[in-house]
Amino acid sequence: MLRSLSTSLRSSCRPVALRTASLPARSLSSQSTQSSRAEETTEESYNLLANSQQNTGDDIAQLLNLDVLTAPKESNAPPVMNIPPQEDPLLHYLASRIMQSGHRARANRIVARTLLNIHAYTRAPPLPILRQAIFKAAPAVRCLNHRIATKQVLKPIPLSEKQSIGRAITWILEEVEGYPGSKQVRQGGSQLEERLAREIIKIIKGESAVLATKEKVHREAMLNRGSVGKA
Repeated sequence: MLRSLSTSLRSSCRPVALRTASLPARSLSSQSTQSSRAEETTEESYNLLANSQQNTGDDIAQLLNLDVLTAPKESNAPPVMNIPPQEDPLLHYLASRIMQSGHRARANRIVARTLLNIHAYTRAPPLPILRQAIFKAAPAVRCLNHRIATKQVLKPIPLSEKQSIGRAITWILEEVEGYPGSKQVRQGGSQLEERLAREIIKIIKGESAVLATKEKVHREAMLNRGSVGKA
């Protein structure tokens, strides 16, 4: 009896053991297939996302008409000289003082050729040289005859910036016989732009008679500074 029961129990337990042993293998295979499917889906999602981003980028580039950004190419062109603006206030004012009988185009050509001559003489940017010369020749005051009781005295009056620059340009043009109504004789018979360029360079060097005129005006103002506060 005992032997028969033990054999029956063994026979009944064997297939169960086989079934339980086969279960982990099936579960492992199912897990591996699920993980592989998950990886495939993630790869597909990444590919779809990349394609969508690329497509949207291409669409945006087409809408904006943008090319692919590349590094700028080095140019072998020579450096460009800084050209003054076309409507520089100082050049416009100088042309207005040179202009005669309403010939604005001729006055502009004279100013442009003056800048070219200054550049040819100095090999430097001409507009800063012209501006420095005019400011160097510009006076700060002027003296007017003022009557006090029964005598005439000189009274110094300060000048605004425009008045000071205008008086300096007047002195320069009178020196080179370029001012309307000037009676001086032309020096050497050269063109006005050449004489004006040479005079500008002489002012920078401190050799112009315009600077002597400015010093004379300032000296008179200092001698008559006592009459400033008088009515």
